[in-house]
Parts: sequence; structure tokens; C-alpha cells
Amino acid sequence: MSTTKRPKAKPSAPDPTTDKCRASAVNLRAGDWDLLQWVAKARAKRQGGRPSVSAVLTTLIDASRKALQAEAATVVNPYD
Repeated sequence: MSTTKRPKAKPSAPDPTTDKCRASAVNLRAGDWDLLQWVAKARAKRQGGRPSVSAVLTTLIDASRKALQAEAATVVNPYD
């Protein structure tokens, strides 16, 4: 058995145009999760790279941002 060490991958440079990320757990219906995974796999196949459900969700949020912000504006933030 070979014990050759692989070279470490260089970390990619941070993108200054993006916000910081937060890890989260979201409960979704199984069918919705499956759909997100299939879309992520289709994008990875078409564009290359790894499947990313997070990227799919980010695209959906960006496309609906104005409506989401309008809905959020109807609630008084108790932390202000």
C-alpha cells in the first residue's frame, strides 16, 4: 500500500462581493429536498463542479428578494 501524501488543495480566495455565510438547518418536505438535490445535480453536470443545494436556494432567494423583503417589512422586529 502506498503512503504517498496528496498535495493540499489551495483554498480559494474569498469573494468580496458576497456576504458572510451562516450554517443552518432547514426542515423541508422530502419531495422538496429531492427536487433541490436534482436541480443541484443538473447544474453541476451542466456547469461543472459539485452539486450545491445552497446555491440553488441562493438563486431562488435572489430571484424573490423584493417580495421577501416586502413581506419581512410588515413585521416589527422586536430586536430593534
